Amino acid sequence: PAIDSRLRQLADKGFSPSSLSNYLRCPLRYYHANILAIREPDTLDEDLDDSQFGSAVHRALQLIYSPYAGRTVSADGLRQALADLPSIIGDTFADLYRNGRSHEGRNQFLLSVGQSQVKHLLQREIDLIDHGTRIEIIGLEQKLHLPFPLPGSPIQPHLLGVIDRIDRIDGQLRIIDYKTGKLRDNDTSVKVPEPEPGQIPDKWFQLMCYALLYSLDHPLGETLHLGIQPLRQVRSGLHLAAWDGETDFTADHIDRFSRLLATLLADLLNPDLEFAATPSDTNCAFCPVSPFCPARTAAAQHPHFDNSITIVLQYFYNRLL
Repeated sequence: PAIDSRLRQLADKGFSPSSLSNYLRCPLRYYHANILAIREPDTLDEDLDDSQFGSAVHRALQLIYSPYAGRTVSADGLRQALADLPSIIGDTFADLYRNGRSHEGRNQFLLSVGQSQVKHLLQREIDLIDHGTRIEIIGLEQKLHLPFPLPGSPIQPHLLGVIDRIDRIDGQLRIIDYKTGKLRDNDTSVKVPEPEPGQIPDKWFQLMCYALLYSLDHPLGETLHLGIQPLRQVRSGLHLAAWDGETDFTADHIDRFSRLLATLLADLLNPDLEFAATPSDTNCAFCPVSPFCPARTAAAQHPHFDNSITIVLQYFYNRLL
């Protein structure tokens, strides 16, 4: 009953792409993190972490592009934003310099990195506009929380997500997710029409969840491009999501993903199914509850299990004590 109550609470609050990715990778890890809410304790650190850095950069981009919501982006306006960039970045990082955090050292370095990333994106889009490209902003940091019908389930879930940017470029509708971290070539691609859980990259899954959320709110009557803009490598352009070689997503693709997601959610909400572990080097290395996981013992006996991972696991174990 307690688990059922917790699942109902989570379903009403809404399942995010990241939480569903956790379930996709390892149901037992999801159980520990989301049902039991076992996480590493929060610590106060003088240095900004990756999430805080990413949030500050996202906020700066929102401030720069928000005047163009529902309008065509102006190259002259972006040039002005470039001139004002030190002040814009400074303001977004200032909110994080609290509780004794230093403005110097690594934090100052991160501020300069964030400014450089935004600068390169603005310069690229100024160049595109100067060469005749038309960019229209439809939405920025758009928060969506919508019901996802699941026939036959006693628990009716909601999905939630925040889409960084929805725009049109020369008429082509796009959903864009900014990433300040690393991006690998295969992060946005699924190569088969009916993928198994192990064939679904987290970032591809996240983009498809955003596409589904958008289509639930705006029925799709045209092709849609989904992509990640890596801010570390702006010159590489938008990394488009691909499914079985296709990058032009239609309502049919969204329906197929909806069926895949329905199966996933039906399993998650099924009281007769256990939250089973799917041990692997990658899953176990960064799981804070690996030392307590019965599946880890079996995995450690596998000839291909990297025993050096024990050092990492012991670190997390010590942090939890």
